[in-house]
Amino acid sequence: MLKTEHIQKIVAPYIIGNEAIKKLIFLQLFTMPNQGEKINVLLIGDTASGKSDLAQETTKLCYNSAFMSRGASEAGLIGIATRYGLQGGILKEVDNGLLVIDELDKTDSNLRKSIIQLMDCYELRVAKFGWTQTIQANCNLICTANPRGNNWLSTRPTIDEVPFNPVLLNRFHIVAPFKSLKPEEYDKLVKSFMQRNDKKKLDEFRSKVADFVAEARDKYPEIKVPEPVLREAVNYVKKLKANYSNKIQHISPRQIHGMLALLQASARMSFRDTVNMDDYKHISQLYTEIINLWL
Repeated sequence: MLKTEHIQKIVAPYIIGNEAIKKLIFLQLFTMPNQGEKINVLLIGDTASGKSDLAQETTKLCYNSAFMSRGASEAGLIGIATRYGLQGGILKEVDNGLLVIDELDKTDSNLRKSIIQLMDCYELRVAKFGWTQTIQANCNLICTANPRGNNWLSTRPTIDEVPFNPVLLNRFHIVAPFKSLKPEEYDKLVKSFMQRNDKKKLDEFRSKVADFVAEARDKYPEIKVPEPVLREAVNYVKKLKANYSNKIQHISPRQIHGMLALLQASARMSFRDTVNMDDYKHISQLYTEIINLWL
């Protein structure tokens, strides 16, 4: 049985540090958007910190996922509008899966509006040439971006440095700062480069994890959350709002939905159909680790 710590070691050994974020996005693989398990993540980090590599690596572990690179457009997302409807677009590939958008801060306003609509209701309404088409796309998102000026101004990142207005920013369930490699960690690069160059072995590992993710999602499509666990999750987010509202992103019921999705993912990863208190301890600890990245 694979656990998050196993997946970290197997899949992205060459991406050093940011262990809490690795746990987060690998857990996201086990969510089921078509069951209402919403969890959209924004990774904010310096240029060349490795966040894009990690996000792209994640798409190789989910069969219904896609990666949109820097400069992505609305047409790439939904397709090209013709007089007869839409042609192409990657949304068709990610139903009940994962969509990764790299460098969201470099995209245009049309794509960002579509992303907001997608995060709100898992669908897009497109009106062109006198016709209207609704695209259903049950998918969760990982987006990456640089802070204002492309680098954090200090060792302690602040939410004010995130280059998005509240309308977009508050649609994310988790906004996590991605830290650059520290000088004392450079020695680890020798081992990481060796692991990265063993392409055959990496491909075998990716295939193994992708099959495991697919099997867990197939066997346990619906995960129950008992009331005691739900209450614990609600109380935890209430404490976040009371203690951290002025230091991290806006805390709202949206964070409860995100936490529930991760709780369900944790149970599914363990091949269970019901969330238990061990899942709650695991996920609340993960939230605490991510919050500490801001402090």
